Amino acid sequence: MMAILSFFVSAPAWNIFLLIVLPITVTMVISALTESLIILKIGALLDFSILLLWQYSVCTLIYEKYSSQLNVPILWFKISVSYLSIYYIIISLFFDIIPIDYLEPLHMLYLACNIYCLYFLSKLLVTVEKKSKVKFNEYFGTLILAWILIIGIWKLQPRINRIILIKNI
Repeated sequence: MMAILSFFVSAPAWNIFLLIVLPITVTMVISALTESLIILKIGALLDFSILLLWQYSVCTLIYEKYSSQLNVPILWFKISVSYLSIYYIIISLFFDIIPIDYLEPLHMLYLACNIYCLYFLSKLLVTVEKKSKVKFNEYFGTLILAWILIIGIWKLQPRINRIILIKNI
């Protein structure tokens, strides 16, 4: 597992980009050709898993490396990632079975956890880069890049690579 986490923080941006784009693109094409929704669900689940694993890898490994210099709790991040994983598996498996009215509270919690994970990632990244406590306006751009990861990966991944490769900040 550690090798997978290390890959996500040390890989070049184009590797992460391909890992994000290829599964969903391939499954969309196959799903369109075969008219099978199950293939599309599998692709979406795989894509979401890669995104979440990237986020988890970046946050936990940066946190482990710089935890002595940070005053940021990681517990809520880990709880949020766990909920996102469970939620997405439930939605992908039971979406057609469970009435949508029952899913609304779960989806609102999903959105809150997703926003928190993006917030934590961006704040952690900028805090480690600046070596000090940061304000919202200092990491807002990083938050937007993390939210639109298809574009943001080209700016974020080199920064993450630098942070992980630096011996001491």
